[in-house]
Amino acid sequence: MKIKFVAPIRMARQDTEGTLEIPDGTTVRKLLRRTGVAGRMLAALPIMVNGNQVKPTFILHDGDVVVVVMPLSGG
Repeated sequence: MKIKFVAPIRMARQDTEGTLEIPDGTTVRKLLRRTGVAGRMLAALPIMVNGNQVKPTFILHDGDVVVVVMPLSGG
């Protein structure tokens, strides 16, 4: 199945539009593990799927849009 992954890093096999092929039954946690070392950092950030914040156990579906929400800072 295909999802769109929006994050400050690119995943292997992700096309230029952010689309990524993943196996059926993939959870957000499994998706983040695919990022390697960065996955540990990303796991601490809010994850949105189709505009709703989800838990790491959320099972992804074909066509989902996964967004890693980055904190903002300023001065």
